Amino acid sequence: MELKDFFYGIQDFFVNVAFAPLDWLRSFQVESWFFANSINWIFVLTMAAAFSFWIFKLNLFEEDERDYYAESHRDSGKSIEFFVGEEKSSH
Repeated sequence: MELKDFFYGIQDFFVNVAFAPLDWLRSFQVESWFFANSINWIFVLTMAAAFSFWIFKLNLFEEDERDYYAESHRDSGKSIEFFVGEEKSSH
């Protein structure tokens, strides 16, 4: 067996076996664009869920950080905005 036959075998596997479901979905392009792109919709929904989860956790972290600074610096006489960077300028 030559090395070129090995690579042709890899090509044959991916073209005829691994990507066969994608070719089947592509055949529905004329009838239903949404169904033909269902894998893309799954990716979009997964990323939207991950982004929402990330924003939720980021908000919890911000609240925990605010509570930490408020607790540890309550006797300093400065407001919490001084420590978390939200100090408002007075004009």
